[in-house]
Amino acid sequence: MRENSGLIWYLVLVALLDFIGLGMVVAIFPHMMISDAASLFPGGLGHQQKVIILGVFLAIYPLGQFFGASILGKMSDIYGRRKIMLITVAGTAVAFAASAYAVVEASAGLLLISRLLAGIMAGNVAIAQASMADISAPGNKTKNLTMIQTALGLAWVIGPPAGGWLTNFSLGQFSGYMTPFVIMSAIFTLLFIYTLVAYPDTLEKHTQEKINVFSGLVQIAKAFSHAELRMAFFIWTVFVAGWWLFESFLPAYLLDIYSFSSFQIGSFLASMGATYAIFQFLVVRRVAKFAKPENMVSYSLVVSSLAVIAISMVSKTIYLHILITIFVTSMGFALTGLISSISNLAPENEQGEIMGSISSIQALATLTVMLLGGFLDTTNVRVTVVGGGLLLLVSWLLFVVRLGVINRKAIRQA
Repeated sequence: MRENSGLIWYLVLVALLDFIGLGMVVAIFPHMMISDAASLFPGGLGHQQKVIILGVFLAIYPLGQFFGASILGKMSDIYGRRKIMLITVAGTAVAFAASAYAVVEASAGLLLISRLLAGIMAGNVAIAQASMADISAPGNKTKNLTMIQTALGLAWVIGPPAGGWLTNFSLGQFSGYMTPFVIMSAIFTLLFIYTLVAYPDTLEKHTQEKINVFSGLVQIAKAFSHAELRMAFFIWTVFVAGWWLFESFLPAYLLDIYSFSSFQIGSFLASMGATYAIFQFLVVRRVAKFAKPENMVSYSLVVSSLAVIAISMVSKTIYLHILITIFVTSMGFALTGLISSISNLAPENEQGEIMGSISSIQALATLTVMLLGGFLDTTNVRVTVVGGGLLLLVSWLLFVVRLGVINRKAIRQA
C-alpha cells in the first residue's frame, strides 16, 4: 500500500489519544487514591498504605500492556491490522466507560480491572506503528515513525493538564473524577466509528501462525533466541529501564531537591513534552530523511545518558532546565532511531510482531522499575537519577559494540 497522508495522520491520532488517556490518569490518580474525596478505600487505610495502592494502580496498566501489545501485534500480522485495530479501539472505549462507572460506584476492584483492560487494549499503539511501517516507503520509515513519538510528547502536554481540568469541569451527573473517563470513552467511540469507515487493512501479506494467551511471552522469547534480535532487544530493555527509572521518579526528585510545588512539577513535565514534540516534528523528522537510524542512536544516546547523570550533580534550576532540554532533544533522536533500527531487522510481514514485542518489553521494563524504583528512592533520592543515567549509558555502549551487526541488517529495508 502506498503512503497516504490521511492514513498517517490517523495512525498518529490513535497513538496520541492513547497517550493522552494515560496522561490524564497519571494526573488524577494520586488525588483519587490518596484523597478521601473519591471514597474508594476503607477509612482505616493510612497514607502509606494508600501510596502503595497508588503504585499498584499505576503498575496495572503496563502489566496489561505487556501482555496485550505483543499478542495483539501478532494477531494483526495474522488477521490484519484493521480487524485488531477495531477491537482495540472499541475495547479502550469500554475500559474508560468501566472506569467512569467504577468511580460512580466507588469500586476500587472494578477500577483496577478497567485499567488492566485499558493496558491490554493499548496494543493498538503497536498496531499503529506496524501499520505505519506497512505503508512507509523505504526512505521514509524512520521519518514516519517519528510522528508516533511526536504524539507521545504532545500527549504529555495535553493529558495531565486536561485530566486535572476535567475533574473540575461540570457535566451535570458526569462531573468530578469520572469526567475524564467519560470524555475519553466518548472520544474512542467516535474513533471506532471513524476506524470502521475510513481505516483500511494496510497489511498485504498475512502470516499463518497460531497464537495463544501466552503468545506474547513466546514471541519475546523467540526474539531473544535469535542472535541479532537478542542483542537488539536486550539493548532496548536496558534503554527503557534507564529512561523510565529516571522519568518515573523525576517528580519526586523535583519535590525533594528543588521543593517544586505540584503546579511547578506539572508545568515542568508539560514543558518537557512540548519540547520533545516540537523537536520531533521540526528537527528529527527532517533529519531522519537523510540520517541512518543507527547513526542517530550512536551520536545522541550518549548525550542523553550524560545529561541525566549531570542532573544529579547540579542544584540550580537554570542548570536543571538546560540539562533537561539536552536530555529531551537528544532522546528525540535516540528513541526513534532505536525503534527504527530494531524494525529494520525484521521482514515486512512481521512488523506487528516486532512492534508488539518492543511495546511489551517496554511495558515489562517500566513495570519492573516502577516496583524497584520506589525502594531505591527511599535509600537516596538521587539514586534513581544516577541509576537511570547509567543504564542509558550502558545501552549506548552495547549499541556501539553491536553497531556492525545492526548496520548489516539495516540494509534489508522494505
